[in-house]
Amino acid sequence: MGTLDLDRSPFPCANTTRYQPCSDCDVETCQVRHLMLDVRNAIADVLDDTSVSQMAALGGAEALPELLSE
Repeated sequence: MGTLDLDRSPFPCANTTRYQPCSDCDVETCQVRHLMLDVRNAIADVLDDTSVSQMAALGGAEALPELLSE
């Protein structure tokens, strides 16, 4: 399974594929940006380590029919 594109951050400065720096902060020291990057990475790690079969076993098979048919 490939890596999912999870870059839907409400903060453009925390988006890894469509990054845009904020006009009013220092991106190197902005704690909100660093926290949002950590959140994004944690979600990506969980999803990257979970197969479609594992998700289906959790009871979500009806929501994933197109993925399960592959």
